[in-house]
Formats: sequence, structure tokens, C-alpha cells
Amino acid sequence: MNGKIFIICGPSGVGKGTVILGLLKNKKINLKMIPTYTTREAKPRDELTGHYRYISRGIFLEKLKNKVFFESNFFNSNYYGTQAADMNTVVKNNTVGLLEQDVGHALFTQKLYPNHVKIIFITSPLEVIRQRLLKRAEDTEKQIAARLILAKKELSQKNNCDYIVENLPNDQENTIQKVLEIIRSEVSIEK
Repeated sequence: MNGKIFIICGPSGVGKGTVILGLLKNKKINLKMIPTYTTREAKPRDELTGHYRYISRGIFLEKLKNKVFFESNFFNSNYYGTQAADMNTVVKNNTVGLLEQDVGHALFTQKLYPNHVKIIFITSPLEVIRQRLLKRAEDTEKQIAARLILAKKELSQKNNCDYIVENLPNDQENTIQKVLEIIRSEVSIEK
């Protein structure tokens, strides 16, 4: 096995965090979560996967200036970025990494690491996404409307990804198993 990195992407509210949490809890697979550095405040659900590293805007901009991030994004008044060193550690140590990105950044990352990255797009019907966003109760109606516009755009790019897995309501365990099977098919992992 060459170090492999699986990027989980899809619109906000599609259930990426639930899928990632399910994968990280699986004891038969040892995944290394690649952190995303951000300037945003922590949300209660972030603790579940633990993949965010919270830093000040000043530190983020310093890292950006020093080209520590190989990709970065500015969304909802906050910065997000992934460090090249974290990606390279997974590749060099011949391990299996897991990363959450939006589809545009996932496709960019795959171009930089073509022999190591596979993109798994998690999808749901738009109405299911809307219901999940409402249930979260983290955003205003206006923010949810903006997220749904972005979701339509992201859903239109799903066919550019290596795999597409649908996450339907009350079927999260099945979704996690499908993603686990994809990972197993790409690397040597005991079932």
C-alpha cells in the first residue's frame, strides 16, 4: 500500500461528520484524521471527529504567508486550510488518511496528490439536506438558504469524484459501511 488519503466531501448537512465519526470509531481500520486549521469558533459537534485545529486569524495569515498550507479557503468570514506537512506524513508513513474538504478543494488536492487521493462524495436529496440543517439549529433561515444554493452547486460536481455514496435519513450505518467498503477496496485492510 502506498499512503492513501480519502477525502470525504459533499454539501453542508449531507452527513459527512456522521460518516467520518463512524469510520474513526471502526476498530478494524486505523485512519489518521488530517486536521483542518480554521479561524472559526468551535461548534459542539466538532468535538466528535476532532479534525479541526483552531487558531487565531493572525497565526493563520502568518502560516498562509509562509506557504504552510497547500490549500486554503475563506468561507463565512473564516479561514480554513490544510498543511502540506500533514498530507506528506500520511504518504511517507504509508498510512491511511481521512480528510474533509469541499468538492472544489478535494479536486484540487487530488491533482496535487494523484497517486494517493481518492474522493468520496456523500450525497442526499436537497430536501433531506434542508431538514438536517434545520435540525442542527446552527444557522439562520438566510444562512440555510445560502447553504442550499451552495449545495446545489456542489451536487452538480459529484460526478467528478471517484465514488458517490448516498446518505439517506435513518440509514447512516449503511452509508458508513459503504464508505468502509470503498476504503477496503482501495487498501489492504482485513474485513
